[in-house]
Parts: sequence; C-alpha cells; structure tokens
Amino acid sequence: MRADSNEAWPRLHLQLTMLSERAKTLIDKARIVSFEPWQADCPAAIVRRFQEADDRREYLSRADLAAIAERSSVSPRQTKAANTLRDEAATIVSGARKNMLAAYPDITQPGGALYPEMRAEACWRDLWNFLRCISYGVAGDRRDYISAVGLEYLGQLYEELHVPLDAMTCGIANLKTCALPLFDADTQAAIGTYFDYIAESMQRLKDLQARSV
Repeated sequence: MRADSNEAWPRLHLQLTMLSERAKTLIDKARIVSFEPWQADCPAAIVRRFQEADDRREYLSRADLAAIAERSSVSPRQTKAANTLRDEAATIVSGARKNMLAAYPDITQPGGALYPEMRAEACWRDLWNFLRCISYGVAGDRRDYISAVGLEYLGQLYEELHVPLDAMTCGIANLKTCALPLFDADTQAAIGTYFDYIAESMQRLKDLQARSV
C-alpha cells in the first residue's frame, strides 16, 4: 500500500503520462502540508525533519520521532501514536478502502468514477498520503498543518481529474474510523481532532466545489 513502493512506480509512471499538462502542473502545487506556521515556536532542526519527510513523501522515521521527542515539548504519547500510524498505515488504508467501497459499491466498476483500476489506485494512494499528513500533525502536536493554498490547488486538481469528492471525503473519514481502535481511550481522545481537521478541510473543499457548479 505504500505510495512509493517499487511495484507501484510503473503504474504511477503510466498514469502520469496520461495526464493533461494542467493536471501535471497542479500536482506539483497541490502540497497540502505547510510547516511555515511552526517556525516561530518550533526548533528549526525539528521543522527540517518534518519538511524533509514531506519532500520525500514519507512518514517520519523512528529516528525522526525520537529526535522530535528529545528536542521538543511534544509528549511521548504523540510520537508513539505517530509511530503506530506509520507502522499500521497499510492496515488503516485498507480498512478505509473497504468501508468506502461498501458505501460506493459501483465506484470501481465500468462507468464508475474510480474506473479503470489506475484511478482507484490513485485514490488509495491519496488516502495513504492523507494519513501521512495527519501523522505529521500528531507527531508535532499541531493542528495547523494544512496549507490553504495547497488545498486550493488540490481542489483544482481533483476537479481537473474528476475525482469524486463525496467518496474521497468518505475515505478520509474512515481513516479515523479504522485508526482509532488501535489506541487506548486517552490517545483516541488526544489524536482524533487531527483526523477531524483534514476531514473538515476536505468537506469545505467539497462544499466550495458544489457551490461553483
């Protein structure tokens, strides 16, 4: 399920060659994470770890999280939770995908919004990346991790590619549904809002697009 797995690259390359030039441009701009608000009160070395992980499109490593725990005021509960989100990402995304397909059973069938297979794979990859972004917020104990500009470009990209926002919003909501049972009650209460933040951002994007139709 990793977005950068070796077996995914040939399909991803093929998919990219089929995109319009506008879509290719928007992909570069649709980076929904921004650590700029963190710079005023977070050590530069820590912000750099987050930024480098995002540049690589990777979850924070155990070494990254150990450094964050050592050099910041983030609680061990937060970094431990981020470790779990990384280690269980495939399971969480698989569960979210299963629930999304139950809600939209025809979406990957001929004529559905996620047909053919490459469109569905792009959706699952996006869920993996949304969870990655959530894990940054959890690890940094910050809810201001979404770039409004990047989110706007993502909306334009999804509109260009005819991505079904109803289904994507459902998938993101199910990331929370599938992730929280991995944690005790106190941790669930502590990290649930990080999932809500990105879900609410996507809902606003969906509402904006609906009004523009």
